Amino acid sequence: MKNQRNVQLFSSLIKKSTHSCVFSQRHRFASATTLRTFHQNRCMTHQKDGSCCDQHRHQHHETNKESSSAVNPGRTDETYQKLFEGNREFVKRKLALDENYFSDMANKSQTPNYMLIGCSDSRVPPDQLTMTQPGDIFIHRNVANLVVNTDLNVMSVLQYAVEVLKVKHVIVMGHYKCGGVLASMEHTAHGLIDKWLGNIKDVQRLHKDKLDATETFEERFNLLVELNVVEQALNLCKTSIVQRAWKTGQELHVHGWVYDLGTGIIKDLEIEEKVWRDIAPIYKIRFPDLPYKSKPKNPQDYKAAQEKDNNEEEDVGVPQQRK
Repeated sequence: MKNQRNVQLFSSLIKKSTHSCVFSQRHRFASATTLRTFHQNRCMTHQKDGSCCDQHRHQHHETNKESSSAVNPGRTDETYQKLFEGNREFVKRKLALDENYFSDMANKSQTPNYMLIGCSDSRVPPDQLTMTQPGDIFIHRNVANLVVNTDLNVMSVLQYAVEVLKVKHVIVMGHYKCGGVLASMEHTAHGLIDKWLGNIKDVQRLHKDKLDATETFEERFNLLVELNVVEQALNLCKTSIVQRAWKTGQELHVHGWVYDLGTGIIKDLEIEEKVWRDIAPIYKIRFPDLPYKSKPKNPQDYKAAQEKDNNEEEDVGVPQQRK
């Protein structure tokens, strides 16, 4: 019985506390509304059209400002308002160059030639770094520009870009001084993100000898940034989305870039030319609905057909020669 009374008492206290909190918010909003209505009623006795007189216009403004900030304080934040100022300036400049810019943009489908997977770092905006315009690059960003085959987000973006938009180039762009890569080099618990950063630790494991051969931490850091880009670009090449595009003759190329924050220069790591072709036979995918030169009739003939495919570049899962 005593425990039951304690539970009832506790429940009563929670209800009172919740009621008090809700009442306080409602009272604050109602007070501002009542004050505003009072001023308006007084003004209507001075002006027949019901508009606010000069005497109370300032009071109305201050009351409105108080009530709106009470509901959403962020709206009066100058830092937040800068975004809208920037948007208005963007619209102004675009219309000054072309008065039909936005109507033309809205009335045509996007046809980008590029898809870019970049880091979420605010210092690395892909369109500004390449002087491209809205509609030129289909962009996906995450921490440390990772391509994880179990990440439905990046895989969905990739499929749409390749199969629907028919982009010609898929790019993984990392950057030196990457916080995600740096965090993966530490042995400190960072919380949930450690599961994500584990993918970069796998890159360290795969290239341990190269990384151990560096003389300074800075060299090791920079090399890991580059190796991470290489492995993520290779992860793209391993996907059935990219390999099917290559097999069907679609023009598609995979690239790995590293951006230097200190110089502003982008470096091409030449993934297709220097890395993928050597390991393509390991990861190649055969599609049952597509024709092959050496399709085995019996399971026991598969090994011979595979060896023949490895000698025929068309069936190995590599892109067409770049034009």
